[in-house]
Amino acid sequence: MRKRGLFFGTLLLAFIALSLFLPKPVNWSVTYNPKDENPFGVHALYRLLPGFLNQEKEEIKPLFFSFAEMAKEEYQGNMLVLTQQYAGSRRDVEALFDYVEAGNTVLLAAENIGGYLADSLGLSTGDYAVDKGLEVEPASRSASGTLEMRLRFARIPSYPGYTFLFPAEAARHYLIDKNGQLQPLATNQAEGITWASWPMGKGTLYLSTTPNLLTNYYLLKNKADRYVAGILAPLAEGSGPLYHNQYYQLGRKEAQTPLRYVLSQPALKAAYITMLTALLLFVLFYGKRKQRIIPIWAPLKNSSLEFARTLGQLYYQQRNHKNLMTKRMRYWLSYIHAHYLMENHTLGEAFIEELSQKSGINPEVIRPLVRTADNIERVNTFDEPLLLDLEKRLHEFYNGTPAS
Repeated sequence: MRKRGLFFGTLLLAFIALSLFLPKPVNWSVTYNPKDENPFGVHALYRLLPGFLNQEKEEIKPLFFSFAEMAKEEYQGNMLVLTQQYAGSRRDVEALFDYVEAGNTVLLAAENIGGYLADSLGLSTGDYAVDKGLEVEPASRSASGTLEMRLRFARIPSYPGYTFLFPAEAARHYLIDKNGQLQPLATNQAEGITWASWPMGKGTLYLSTTPNLLTNYYLLKNKADRYVAGILAPLAEGSGPLYHNQYYQLGRKEAQTPLRYVLSQPALKAAYITMLTALLLFVLFYGKRKQRIIPIWAPLKNSSLEFARTLGQLYYQQRNHKNLMTKRMRYWLSYIHAHYLMENHTLGEAFIEELSQKSGINPEVIRPLVRTADNIERVNTFDEPLLLDLEKRLHEFYNGTPAS
C-alpha cells in the first residue's frame, strides 16, 4: 500500500512539474478579448488605446449588452465593436441607428457584415482571395503568409496618404457599396473599401472589415499601429468614455466565475489540479480500507403456519368438524412417525406405552388421541365440544406434558 501511494505521489509531482515548466501551446482562436495575450486577443490594443484616444485608462469601459438592450440614457459616448461577423436583427440595428443619430460615434469592425444592417445600407462584404482564387495561409501556419494586401487611406488631409502592407489573412475582406452612399476612407489594391463612414443625424457610423489588424499579433508583429491609429482617430473626437461592446464576440456577459480566474492563472491552476487529484486518491484508498456496512435482513416469515391457521378457521366456520379432526389426526400421526420413528399400523396399548416412553408424555394425554385416531373413520359426526377437547389434548401433547 505504501509503495503504491509513493508511486502515485511521484506521478502527481511529475505532472505538476510538467504543467508548470513545459511551454504552453499557443491559442490561435479569435477572441478580441482585452484580457487575452494570445495572438488574436486585444490586450496590446488596450495598452495603446489611452495614447490613441488621448484618454485615461479608466475612461475605456467594457460593455456586454446588445444595442437593443442598452439603456440609452445611461450609455452615451463613442463605441468600439470588434467581431468576426455582424448580422444583427432589425430591432438591434434600429437601436444602433438611434444611438448614432443621438450624436455618438460607433466603429463597427467585422470581417463579414450582413443581416438587416447590410440590407439597410445597401452593402455586402467580399473576399479578395476568393475573388482571385488565391490560397491564404493562416497566421498559425505561416509567419508571413503567402499573400499580402496593400491598404491605403483615401486622400483626406487628416489621414496619412501612404500605403500599408499586411498579410492577406487580416486584410482580405472588403465592403461592396451597392448604392454608392458610403464614404470610402480606406481601400485595398483592388479599390475594395476596407473602411468607410456613414453619417447619421448628429453622429457617424464607421465600418471596417479589418478587425484582426487590431489584435496582438498584427498590432505588434506587423506594426499595424499607424493604420490602427488612423481608423481609431474618429473615436478620439468628442467627450465622454469609450465603450468597448464585447457582446457580439464574447456574448451577453463574459464569464467571471472564480473557477475561470483560477484556471487562467498557472499557479492557481496547478494547485487546483493538485487538490482534485489528492481528493481522488483519498477517495480511492480510503474507500478500500473502509468496510461496507452489512445490512440487517429480517428473517423470513413462516407463511405455512399462517396458512394452517387460515385453513383451520375455514373448516371451523363451515362446521365441518369431522373433516377438520381427520386432517388433524393425520398430521399428528405423521408428526409421531417423523419425530419418534414409530409405525402407526396398529394403534393400541403397546403403541401408547412406546410413545409415552419416547416422548415423555403422560399416557393419559396420549390415550384419548390414539382412540380418536383409531375410531375417526367409523364416526359420522363430531360435535363442537369434542373438537375443542381434541384440540386441547393436542396442545398438551405438542407442549410436552411430562408423564406422571
